[in-house]
Amino acid sequence: MRRLAGVTGLPTITPGAASPPGGRRRWRKAAGKVFQGGMSADMAGENSVLLFEDRHLLAYYQPGTLDFLLITFSDLIFPVEKRTFFAQGPAAKMSMPCLGLVAKKPNWFPPESVRKALEAMRPQLDAYRQRVLYGGSMGGYAAVKYSALFEASHVVSLCPQWSIDPAECGGVDPGWGGHFTRAMAGMGIVPADVAGRVYLFLDTYDRRDRFHAGKIQAAYPSSVIFSVPWVGHNVTGTLSGTSNLFRIVRACMEGNHADLYSIVRSARIARPKRRNKIVELASSRHPALVSRLVGSEEAEMRLPA
Repeated sequence: MRRLAGVTGLPTITPGAASPPGGRRRWRKAAGKVFQGGMSADMAGENSVLLFEDRHLLAYYQPGTLDFLLITFSDLIFPVEKRTFFAQGPAAKMSMPCLGLVAKKPNWFPPESVRKALEAMRPQLDAYRQRVLYGGSMGGYAAVKYSALFEASHVVSLCPQWSIDPAECGGVDPGWGGHFTRAMAGMGIVPADVAGRVYLFLDTYDRRDRFHAGKIQAAYPSSVIFSVPWVGHNVTGTLSGTSNLFRIVRACMEGNHADLYSIVRSARIARPKRRNKIVELASSRHPALVSRLVGSEEAEMRLPA
């Protein structure tokens, strides 16, 4: 492990770990079958079933053919009215069996509702030994927070919060203050909440996301942090897409950090918002220099990867 220059207190992973024997062959075989005959995105809605609903959240199930269960949590901007769930389309294309929890508003998934939803989903949960929890931002918080409750084998959490309760954050502004309510008091992630192999993906140059990841890692020291530099809080969008979802889940389950590094690097370089973020950060420190370089082909070629 190494520490990024200029980033305090967050150990991040260095690529190099190999896949366990046979792991790649199993996944390639599954992927080949899926691409030849998996469900299309148009079929996703037809194959999903609403298992639970209360005033706080909805829970869906979508069948698939792979031998693990993906459990997703929506972020705060997810369109509830579409009656779908986070990552439904990609999961359908890859034939991943999936449970999707959708918050009806920015409520950070109240514990009582999540427990009720879990009981409604119990038959689907019990059918799978390996359970991968996945979410971004508010959903990333829930993926970590409820990993022990769901007996997760793996957690893929994108730019998560640790808590948005100001009273827990020691004078640091946790952000999202407009959504905090008294019902969320004491919502911080504690060691007993967390289980499985936890992977956190965030821009470690984003101070707020770095604060939250540091608190999660303090609660669960075996958490692995992967930096997605120069994208700000837009990690979920940066790593979106069917191929990225499948490859990231596969690499996390195999513990293949070299593959994760490659996936993250390729995804962030391909996103135009990355360049905007670099220019934004540079402008705050060197405005005169940036004003001369913007639009320069040479400067564009030198943007860090």
